[in-house]
Amino acid sequence: MVMVRETSGLCAVAGHPDAAHQVWRGLKALQHRGDAGASLAVADGKHLRMLRDLDFMSGSGGEALDRIRGAWALGQVQGRKSSSSGDRGTSLMVHGHNRGCEMVVAVSGRFRNARRLREELEEQGALFSTHSEAELLALLIVRSDRSTPVNRIVDALWQIEGGFAALVLTPDRVVAVRDSRGIRPLVVGRVDEGWAIACEDAAIREMGGWVERELDPGEMLILD
Repeated sequence: MVMVRETSGLCAVAGHPDAAHQVWRGLKALQHRGDAGASLAVADGKHLRMLRDLDFMSGSGGEALDRIRGAWALGQVQGRKSSSSGDRGTSLMVHGHNRGCEMVVAVSGRFRNARRLREELEEQGALFSTHSEAELLALLIVRSDRSTPVNRIVDALWQIEGGFAALVLTPDRVVAVRDSRGIRPLVVGRVDEGWAIACEDAAIREMGGWVERELDPGEMLILD
């Protein structure tokens, strides 16, 4: 039996007037997945705002979220701290742009062909600042020549192999993807009048919501 040690936790909410605080509650239920704090991004239909290095213990996250509003939010509990700035053990949320479309990408898991994809992008002139899967996926998305954000995401995902769960936040939607083998779980549920998606049902219950179902292997779910 292969044991997979989870090193990050993902959570997102769509269509809720207080999406940021709901995601923050969900992330608190995922603290056991990482000890390097959390990052959170909020969208209001036009713009994205991102908060990094939030600390559950200090309470700084709740205070910071009081200053931003939006109906869509995405958060990630970050994996274990490392002495190396380029260590793949630290999970990252990455903010990207493509022809006027902003997006934030979060990934839990590993891409089996990450090294080859990275080398191909570098040969094409891409510059990487980390070794994270999130940055690699973000670059694949923003460099796609497809016409819509969702088509660019699909185009990028066709190139990836491995076991992962990914969430992408744009100014007006959340896109959730589970790998084709179903190695990394994602569940979707309702929170008041909105929707929530997370790597564990405990996060949705912490928001006061209820779980509808688990995403199928290889499924993409768009919450807009």
